[in-house]
Amino acid sequence: MIATSKPPAGIDKLMLTTTEFSISDDLMLNVKPFVKLAGQSEAERDAQPLFKVGRREVYGEGAFINNEHFNVSINRFGMQFICNPSKILHPYELLSDAGELSRIMCNLENELSNLGVHASLASMNVARIDIAKQAYMPRLVSNYAAAFEHMKLKGSRSAKVMHNLETFGMFNNSVQACFYDKLKEQNPKGMPSNLMRAEMRLMKRPAVKNYAGLQRLHEVVQAGREGWEFIYNRWMQAKVYASQPEQLTFDFAGLQALAALLASHDSEISEPKKKGGILKAATVIGTKTIFDEIGIDRFIDAFEPYYNRSTLHRAKQQLMKHARLSVMVGKPINTLTLVDELKAAFLQAA
Repeated sequence: MIATSKPPAGIDKLMLTTTEFSISDDLMLNVKPFVKLAGQSEAERDAQPLFKVGRREVYGEGAFINNEHFNVSINRFGMQFICNPSKILHPYELLSDAGELSRIMCNLENELSNLGVHASLASMNVARIDIAKQAYMPRLVSNYAAAFEHMKLKGSRSAKVMHNLETFGMFNNSVQACFYDKLKEQNPKGMPSNLMRAEMRLMKRPAVKNYAGLQRLHEVVQAGREGWEFIYNRWMQAKVYASQPEQLTFDFAGLQALAALLASHDSEISEPKKKGGILKAATVIGTKTIFDEIGIDRFIDAFEPYYNRSTLHRAKQQLMKHARLSVMVGKPINTLTLVDELKAAFLQAA
């Protein structure tokens, strides 16, 4: 079973920059005053104004506006504008219509102007863009841990990996790939879900230009849904999924890491239910992998530091009694199946 729908690509977060702006009223701007350094004169400190309001010069380290729709910061190098156009329309659904994006950005420009700051958002440089997809998957987001355990950013020696129970990320200083439980993010105290958000984050201006071929906001709008889809699929295929080997195996070190992760999650659960972490690991890894590659004894050994003997014994007995866990967790799955489900959900156009 594959994801139930083919999600369209949508625009999540945008960061825009410019040196072309003016300020007619600084009443709503929060100005951060200079911090005078030792030995620094007043003239040296105030050598250059931060901005002008008419003929009046305003000095400071920087200025900012934060509201529910956008964040603006101003320093000596220019102005930065950050927004999430999707969240303006819905708490978690993605904005995938170029016309709607254009309308929202025009409204934000007018809102900014009403606060006394004037700039053409359409002409601003794109310093960050997050293009995302989301889909209801065949299983819980946390069940894909085994697949993400093997993923890395291709061609990036400095890339780091982040694995939590419902969040998986690969990143360096300019790009990120992030997969997480969107409903769990909305309600951290709620139950885990199968709604997965998969984001491509281009975090710096050169990355936006190199990987997306975009420089200004009006180019993002002109690219439209088909362009966003192409950029997203090409980058994810080249940087994330292309790094996967033809055969994935679950090594013992990975198993130990998963055991520690699930045990820490189980620490929030009452003692009688603690064996749940062991059985969840069996679901994530797949019983075929446990029997054919790891072995039941080695599988149980990975959990020894975190569970008492009776819990380990009960879990082992259940694994042995239900050789394929067909009654408890359904059809066994392996990491290749999980990766195939991810590809089918997020690399095909809607």
